[in-house]
Amino acid sequence: MPRPLVFGNGRLLVQCDHRGNIRDFAWPIGIWNHLSGRAVRIGVWAEGGFSWLDSARWERSHRYESVDPLVGVETHDSPELGVRIEIRSWIPLTPQPLPERGEGENFSPPSSDTFRRRFTIRNLRDSERDVRLFVTHDFRIMESDIGDCALWHPVLEGIVHFKGAVSILARLEGSDQFACGITEFADLEGTWRDAEDGELSGNPIAQGSVDSTVRACVRLEPHGSASLNYELRVADRMEDLGPFAWTTLPSECGSQLVGEECVVPSQAEADDALDLAIIRTQIVNTGAVLAANDSDIMETNRANYSYCWPRDAANVLHELLERGHRGEAERFIDWAERTIAGKPFFLQKYRADGTLGATWHPWTIGLPIQQDETASVVSLVAQVLGSLDAPSREDTYDSLIRKPLEFFLTFRDSKGLPLPSYDLWEERRGVHAHTVATVIAAFQDGAALATDQDEKYRWNEAAAEMTAAFRRHLVCPDTGRIFRNTDDRQTIDAATLLVEFSGILPQADPIFVANRNAVESALWVDTEVSGLARYQGDYYFRVSEDVPGNPWIITTLWLAQSYALAGNGDRAQELLNWANRFADETGVLPEQVHPFTGEPLSVAPLTWSHAERLRTRRLLLPQG
Repeated sequence: MPRPLVFGNGRLLVQCDHRGNIRDFAWPIGIWNHLSGRAVRIGVWAEGGFSWLDSARWERSHRYESVDPLVGVETHDSPELGVRIEIRSWIPLTPQPLPERGEGENFSPPSSDTFRRRFTIRNLRDSERDVRLFVTHDFRIMESDIGDCALWHPVLEGIVHFKGAVSILARLEGSDQFACGITEFADLEGTWRDAEDGELSGNPIAQGSVDSTVRACVRLEPHGSASLNYELRVADRMEDLGPFAWTTLPSECGSQLVGEECVVPSQAEADDALDLAIIRTQIVNTGAVLAANDSDIMETNRANYSYCWPRDAANVLHELLERGHRGEAERFIDWAERTIAGKPFFLQKYRADGTLGATWHPWTIGLPIQQDETASVVSLVAQVLGSLDAPSREDTYDSLIRKPLEFFLTFRDSKGLPLPSYDLWEERRGVHAHTVATVIAAFQDGAALATDQDEKYRWNEAAAEMTAAFRRHLVCPDTGRIFRNTDDRQTIDAATLLVEFSGILPQADPIFVANRNAVESALWVDTEVSGLARYQGDYYFRVSEDVPGNPWIITTLWLAQSYALAGNGDRAQELLNWANRFADETGVLPEQVHPFTGEPLSVAPLTWSHAERLRTRRLLLPQG
């Protein structure tokens, strides 16, 4: 299930689904998701009837009310209970010092962070009524239920879930009952079942596989309402969870509103502000840019996207740089410099602390690398270091430009092309068009920055030789389209569109027209959903043999960008509209969609999807 409402401050990430549940609670982000497929759920009792908000008996809507800070608004109506629950959610923008350059080797969170919700309970009936609100917590501290503890803390007036260096306080204003218990062990279901009769047992503590529930009661006049504050505060020690004070919603003063209340000059700027805000929820303060944090992906594989792929990060940060947001790129460069740790290349993916992430690339068949992971970072670093106000960073230049490019010089075959490595999609080894283009671009970008004339000459020469080899071995002499790789000249792959954006060939080169036509013809999904697949026969989340693959947001937007660069703004806008059509009502974009129903597949939000939507809008802006 997608996460239509996401909130983050670089340390704490909270993601909510359509049903009012908190589904991801990551702290520190990119290290531990303390829900990991479980949920913080909401239940309502009224006049003897009970319903969880995630049942089918509720009518719902969602939106972002503001982007600075992100404030999400949900409305849940139950005609059966005669109750409406409105929820406003946000992470307070408490100023925290960002890591200085050189810090962060020992990744550790600050003392505490807080996520807040305000529940407004409305009576839809003509009579005065008592309504009871329940919130139940199924945390797995550090992604395991072994050794967890939950207790009612009488001083903090809330439930504390804790284990080791993580303590989470759940506090509901006006709580009059609570329960801590065992869940999913020894035939015990949990305290959530205790709530369904409207009463809680009051059990004050439990250990092992635990959950907890709190209750608050309100008396409502006919068609009246009442509000209750709720907070989740997380700290590395229980002592750091207090003191506690209820606070109001963020002031609208200084906030950038979206939707009907938008105060920015144009809808496009409001859309950009939302994309930027969503992207930032997925960026760790120490610099890592995470691909996605939707834990539902673990239903198909006991792994997730909560990693930093250096290539993905570079692509995302390039777009932020284009919009003048430099700080995120500089922090990523610090992270990358620590993570590469003297090696001349990056491996597939990393945790937010820079340790190696789980991988499926074997270490028995050559180097387990994707050269585009390293080459993309080289180009990003060159862009940052090449700006007029960039301070001298010789150590960064050496570790993230000189050493990788010297490695690329040696990692070539007799044709002048890079030796085989894994492709953009991380599925097959070979000499891939996209990889070759990124390596050429890295040579060009590094040479433009080099002050050593020998380096400049050798890197420019390598770029020229590799470009000539690219034309000889990766461009079809008959049709002009770009081959997927040197061994597979038949399969059409959307990744070849990225060659046009790499800058290694003139924009007017006719191969780009031929390639765009071939890609669109072969990979367009011929259903009512439409959109562009990744490549012919794509197996990932495949649902039908009748289509080349599922339509992806990023590939369809690459096609839009190709049309925009060719001057066909109308077609580019159509494709951008397609992406917006399959965004959630809050604006959140998935990775891919079902080719027949349009339902989101895989993860949502995907950080890269939002970056490509930003780039497409930028390319559609009037030039001059």
